Amino acid sequence: RAGAETRDAVARSSNMPLAITTKIAQEIKSVSYAPDDSFTVRERLYLLKRVADLRSTIARAERIVQTPVPLHYARHTSRFLSVWCFTLPLCLAPTVPAVVLPVVVGLASWALLGLREIGLLIENPFRRSLQLTQCTDALGREIDETLALHR
Repeated sequence: RAGAETRDAVARSSNMPLAITTKIAQEIKSVSYAPDDSFTVRERLYLLKRVADLRSTIARAERIVQTPVPLHYARHTSRFLSVWCFTLPLCLAPTVPAVVLPVVVGLASWALLGLREIGLLIENPFRRSLQLTQCTDALGREIDETLALHR
């Protein structure tokens, strides 16, 4: 069970997954060696390897989240949606009544272009280039927290 101090240290952390995996590794390392081989060195090393694998997976996931959408991809998506929306009336004209056609095309275009815009906002919330100072500051805080957790 995690004590109140451990919970507080993890809660104060800006990178909770890193803090949790660090505490798990510390807990595994703190288990004493039993004379009856109930917890062997091999088991300890296996568990520490699994925690290291978990940290690696978390780091890869964070890199994916922090990677902005390439500009060429965004432009291509915009052009494709524009062409699709402009040709939609030509495809629907034979099957949809003329009175309903503008409403259907307008709603479909609004929905698709709105989803594209929301996707761009989610992928690049700053709407500018990558904020390197923010990234380096966050990395520095996480390194300091990791070192503090090891003390």
